Amino acid sequence: MDQKAEVRPVLVVIMSPNGLFDEASLPRRSTDDSVVVVSFVPVDDVTAIVLHRPTGLSERVVRAMSRTAVAREMLRLTPLDSGVRFLRAARRDARVRRALADADLVVAPERDGALAAWHAARALGRAGRNTVTMFGYPAARAAIDRITA
Repeated sequence: MDQKAEVRPVLVVIMSPNGLFDEASLPRRSTDDSVVVVSFVPVDDVTAIVLHRPTGLSERVVRAMSRTAVAREMLRLTPLDSGVRFLRAARRDARVRRALADADLVVAPERDGALAAWHAARALGRAGRNTVTMFGYPAARAAIDRITA
C-alpha cells in the first residue's frame, strides 16, 4: 500500500529590524507553514513580534553619529550599533524566545538581524535544538527545501 509522507508544518522566524518581508520573499509550501517576523516595525499580512525600539540619549547619539561615514563606521564598534541594539531588544522579549524555541528555520534578511540570528542559533544549539539559520531569502528558500525533503 502506498503511504504518502506526512508533510509537517515549518515555522520560520525572520529576524529583520526593518521588517523586510513579504510573501514573495519566502513563499509558504502549505497553509500550515507559519512565518513570524521579529522587527522594530509592524509587518502586514504575517505574524509579527514588534520590539520596543531604544529611545532617549542613545538614539540621539546614534542619529548624530550617523551623519558622517567615519562616525557610522565607529558606531559599528560600539554597543550602540543597530545590530547589537536589535539583539538586546530580542533577548529581552519572551515572545521572541518562545518563537525561536519552536523554530525550524531562522532567517536574517539584513545585516542588523544577523547578529541576533547567530546568537539565537548558538543558544538553540546549546539547548540541543538543531535549528537551521540562514542569511538572506535565497538561502532560506533552499534551506526550506532541504528541511522538508
